[in-house]
Amino acid sequence: MSVLRKLSRFTFIVGLFFAGTGVIFAQSEQTVVAEVGGVKVTLSELEQEESAKLLAAHYQYYQAQSKALEDLIDKKLLEQKAKSENLTVDQLIDRDVKSKITDPTEDQMKVYYEGLETDQPYETVREKFLTRFVNCELIKCEPHM
Repeated sequence: MSVLRKLSRFTFIVGLFFAGTGVIFAQSEQTVVAEVGGVKVTLSELEQEESAKLLAAHYQYYQAQSKALEDLIDKKLLEQKAKSENLTVDQLIDRDVKSKITDPTEDQMKVYYEGLETDQPYETVREKFLTRFVNCELIKCEPHM
């Protein structure tokens, strides 16, 4: 991970921490968040009784936000690199990524096919497999059929 990414991630995490504590300080623990049958439910009570659910939700939100930030940083870095070379992002990807991907050999595809649990004959799934393989190589995923 580059220094820029590490610094961005650290800044992001610290920002989330302070944003989260700001919300806690801004709302008193006695803030009423609901009223059920005339009984008031406070923020403190909610946090005590549902802390596991709230923590899980905060963690999921943090993960989504971190992933979105990483994606945005990647996009910006690609745009900057492409611009510095007077290319479009697509041209840069074609030149630096797609051009380096080689198709699997026929033997490799047959070995993969044998590992699949499918009733379709090899010839039927061959083209689908090749298309998915190339697309997956671009995003580093597992080419499932």
